[in-house]
Amino acid sequence: MDKIRHKKRGRASQLFLIRITNHRRKFFSVTFPTPISAVASATCAGNAATASISGNQVSVNCTGVPNAQTITINLTGVNDGTNVGNVIVPMGVLLGDVNASRIVTSGDTNLRKAQALQPVTNANFRNDINASGAITTGDVNIIKQNALSHLPP
Repeated sequence: MDKIRHKKRGRASQLFLIRITNHRRKFFSVTFPTPISAVASATCAGNAATASISGNQVSVNCTGVPNAQTITINLTGVNDGTNVGNVIVPMGVLLGDVNASRIVTSGDTNLRKAQALQPVTNANFRNDINASGAITTGDVNIIKQNALSHLPP
């Protein structure tokens, strides 16, 4: 299931989205306004990554993504058939930050508890922290383990 994670404006006022398809395995997708025909290479947090293209979506398989940091997804040689360029996408990664406040607190625990035993949807996917497909006590335990972790300013 694709899930909207972060919006960012690129050069030339092009809008793209980062979608997270499986946050446990670190698959990210960047959606462009026009179809993409090629990507020369990709990296995540400085590590080599693989990229695949489907229409206007480039999916990136990241490994070694650190927690509690802002990482950079770099796509080089992005080609839409007319233009070729590089795309740099910064993204904060913070395990347990359900409410996207950039810090893990009791507010995250309360939000997760409010979604307990609900089906995972695009609206509540952040609550399924362990990517089990269900919102359970296992997710709360991860929040508690990461209490007071935060993203740098």
